[in-house]
Amino acid sequence: SHVSEQQAYTQGRNTQVANRVWSIITKKEKTTAPAWHPTKGMIMHNFAYTSDVWHTTEPIAPKSGVLQAKVRLTGNAKHVFCLTMGYCNYSGYFYTETNRLTFNNIIRKVATEYNASIIDIANVQTTETYSKMLGDALHPSKEGMSIIAAEVIRVVEEFFTLE
Repeated sequence: SHVSEQQAYTQGRNTQVANRVWSIITKKEKTTAPAWHPTKGMIMHNFAYTSDVWHTTEPIAPKSGVLQAKVRLTGNAKHVFCLTMGYCNYSGYFYTETNRLTFNNIIRKVATEYNASIIDIANVQTTETYSKMLGDALHPSKEGMSIIAAEVIRVVEEFFTLE
């Protein structure tokens, strides 16, 4: 979890499988959990909700089926922008280079299928640039956030210039 979020992740306690459908459940319940703070690192933080994320150490390679994600949009969303994941020298939790490449392929495929724009952070945060972009092994530094923001702005401006 991040201190800017309203929900704490519960390491699998907010998931369920019913009728071959795997779901993440968000519950309105107060809890205290570890959260990433940009200047303090990991701290204990109070949250109003609990939720979950999907963790795996294996690439996602289903033989059939549908991978769906629930995304909350506010306002009048007429176009979607998808971000790929940049390189980092971290291998833990569920984050491995193999999984990053698999996730990025899925992101690109779905973005293409739904005519969404791709903000390709993987082309900005590479094996050559990641060390100057990350504040720790995984999270962007201020300089890294500036570089990522510049790429987001570039792609968004390019999209609206073409419209």
